[in-house]
Amino acid sequence: MIDAIPTTYAEIEFRSRLEARWAYFFDLLSLEWEYEPERARLLGVYYQPDFLIRNLKHGQVRQPNSKLETHTVRSTVVEIKPRENGQAISLTDDAVQKFLTYARQRPGGLLVLQGLPKDYNGYLLQGRAIIEVLFGIVRGEIVLIPGLVHKRNKRIYLWSHKRKRKQVLDYCFNDPKIQVARAWATSHSFSQAPVRIP
Repeated sequence: MIDAIPTTYAEIEFRSRLEARWAYFFDLLSLEWEYEPERARLLGVYYQPDFLIRNLKHGQVRQPNSKLETHTVRSTVVEIKPRENGQAISLTDDAVQKFLTYARQRPGGLLVLQGLPKDYNGYLLQGRAIIEVLFGIVRGEIVLIPGLVHKRNKRIYLWSHKRKRKQVLDYCFNDPKIQVARAWATSHSFSQAPVRIP
């Protein structure tokens, strides 16, 4: 188990260095976030998500042509999870049930981010679905894109209506702004003032 290191960023005391890194990442991408915004009682216990992002666009594949459309979700709830020994942790059945129960109550679902910004696994829980997602740039805007990254060429593929991979976006995952944000947020020491992307 990784010990959390309380870290101050933007005059907020985060419970862990990992959460502070993600807050810095959100700032670099000009996303409006709030830390530990609310508590909800689920399955007999209280649950408090890590972040609420108010201006994140979500991508959605429309049928029948599998075209990517985007829309702004006013309240995307985010849960941050660490990696252990460099590997993405597996969510326990109880955790998945808790997250899915909460996600069903939120129009924007629940975004689970595992690991550091430079190398993360992202999952959007909506209804009963768990969708692999990543941050990308579409028409100059930050968008949460449903899909997967091809291991060899890092191109983005989206699911078609026949559940086959269909390449519709190339290299927006490797957009320089995204790459810089991921690198800076991961390497920032928090002992100095954070730098902003020009």
